[in-house]
Amino acid sequence: MIVLLPFLTGLALTGIAWPRRKAEAAETLLLAALALGLGLGAASLTFFASLVAAGTITSAFFVTEVVLLLVLGRILLARNERSRDEVVTAGRGRERAPRLLVAATVVMLGLAVAAYVVLFLDKPNGGWDAWMIWNLRARFLYRGGEHWKDAFSTLLDKNHFHADYPLLLPALVARGWTCAGAESRLVPVAIAAVFTGGTIALLGSSVAVLRGKTLGLLATIAIAGTPDFLHYGGSLCSDVPLAFFVLATLVLLAREDQESEPTRGFPFLAGLSAGLAAWTKNEGLLFLALIVPVRLATHGRSGLARAVRELLWLGAGLAAPLAALAYFKLALAPTNDLIEGQSAGGFLEKVADVHRWAYIAREMTIELVKIEHWGTSFLPVLAGFIVIVGAKVEPAHRRSFALAAWVTALLALGYFLVYVASPHKLEYHVGTSHRRLIVQLVPAGLFALFLAVRAPAPSPGTLRDAKMREPGKPD
Repeated sequence: MIVLLPFLTGLALTGIAWPRRKAEAAETLLLAALALGLGLGAASLTFFASLVAAGTITSAFFVTEVVLLLVLGRILLARNERSRDEVVTAGRGRERAPRLLVAATVVMLGLAVAAYVVLFLDKPNGGWDAWMIWNLRARFLYRGGEHWKDAFSTLLDKNHFHADYPLLLPALVARGWTCAGAESRLVPVAIAAVFTGGTIALLGSSVAVLRGKTLGLLATIAIAGTPDFLHYGGSLCSDVPLAFFVLATLVLLAREDQESEPTRGFPFLAGLSAGLAAWTKNEGLLFLALIVPVRLATHGRSGLARAVRELLWLGAGLAAPLAALAYFKLALAPTNDLIEGQSAGGFLEKVADVHRWAYIAREMTIELVKIEHWGTSFLPVLAGFIVIVGAKVEPAHRRSFALAAWVTALLALGYFLVYVASPHKLEYHVGTSHRRLIVQLVPAGLFALFLAVRAPAPSPGTLRDAKMREPGKPD
């Protein structure tokens, strides 16, 4: 029940939102990956809501999840009964990826699983942030009874405990322990494995659906072969779950761009995913602040009517996670340490210090090309890959590429500016966090990259050049 019930809820939710058509293996995998992440996000929200309503952990969260699943399941059945005639994607399934590439992908995924197991055996309680912040907060929720709000006491050390961090991961872990009836180490490990594997599956399947199986497999190898991504996935922290929801939002909006007529489902799920990103980490708030204006900018004036409709459904998806986040931030969380430690004079002094800018730029650049963290020299390899295969953003993907590229770049810029204005000792702040900040951006950055590279021709089995037609209609 720890993962199964949220997964079924996620399947029902994505099934309602998805256009009714025959799905290939890649699109089925895409649906499953989204269902896992969004379902777990919804479970976190229901657990938190029941905790707030009852004042302690009760069976209310489980009852709520079951009722939600039944309601969504009934809506899905009714939708399918109303639309028995399927819309078929012309030409799907003809592309065959090279067997050697398929074998290389299988090997890389096997190595990734082995690496994850080794990480668990080496650090079964995760990294510092896992047991100092995320799992410790989960223990407050699980053990606290009527005093669970003590987890947000101002008496706790803000510089290490960070009681203002959102609760998606702690709520999921506390929910898992409640279902298991004990504080098992396997619960946070299983949740971390789902988000790590789900991010790999989401990137590979989305690229396969949009650009073809060959590029989808290459994207899978790229993310599964990134040691720091696996390291932070196995550290039981919230950086990879945040990366999942950022990527899911971009993927869902990219799928919306492929539809000839605007839909309600894709923007709704994208809004839910963006809200869950903010419910995961404070960095998700920056992503949430960026996604709407950047999306509007990519639509341009000619697409204003569609953009307004899209934003309405995006807002509907945002409603539940934003309500939870607003209550948490306004009623429970103490002031963030980065804000509380600021002064007007100190802020201006830091911003005017050229040496701070240079130090941050140097450290971030060095981190990007460190062989021991990325397996290979990350940027040169990506640049070499683009030189070899060529760059070509196809017209059907220009808006999606612009969104993914701009959001990734602006997030990186936002992180950089936070360092510039940080009230903490700069060397300590940068040194203890810049690796995981880069990991948060890697899946979204790779998604943008694989929207921009030249695809093997022809790849008729993708949404890149498929024509949507009704059964019985000629092409």
